[in-house]
Amino acid sequence: MTAPAGLPPEWAAITTASAVLRQRAARAIASLPAASLAQPVDAGQISLERLQMLGRNGDEVRARMPVVERLAERSVWALSPGAADPRGLHAAATARSSARGIDMKVVVDLRALDGPVAAAPELADLVLAAPVYLQMILVDERAVILHGPRIYPSAGRTCWLHPDPLVVEAAVDLWEMTVRNAIPLPDHVVFLTDRQRA
Repeated sequence: MTAPAGLPPEWAAITTASAVLRQRAARAIASLPAASLAQPVDAGQISLERLQMLGRNGDEVRARMPVVERLAERSVWALSPGAADPRGLHAAATARSSARGIDMKVVVDLRALDGPVAAAPELADLVLAAPVYLQMILVDERAVILHGPRIYPSAGRTCWLHPDPLVVEAAVDLWEMTVRNAIPLPDHVVFLTDRQRA
């Protein structure tokens, strides 16, 4: 993937880093035996130590995210390619994780600055804006959650937990590069209340 012409050099570097992460993650999934592509991992078997499918669609992934949340020990950092609800994308941004001292951050795409962010105002300090080209959740800098291929015609894109060091290294590089080029959400960005979000 080549960075679009005319982007500032730092943004072009984020585009390239996003492509490297996608390629490494795709290679990891392609190396699995076909049987591993059949079903998502059982919630009780989720581990940050091995490559596993978290779900074949959003509902399956959301059902397993509380388990991943409990496995986090230090940090859960998310990239959101839209102005969507960072709380929904960043499942560890809950009172439970906050009480445990988990470092939680979300970077939303710059398009979020064009309208209200669908998150509660108490999350304002956790949210930054930067060019974001893919959705990911980085847990403890030792595993990353990413979309995978659409394997099932009637379902959405699969979602995978990757502990592979090369994939995690690419995710950490992308995170660090994105945060270096991120800005705090300006005062004019309006946060929706829970009722407005609903």
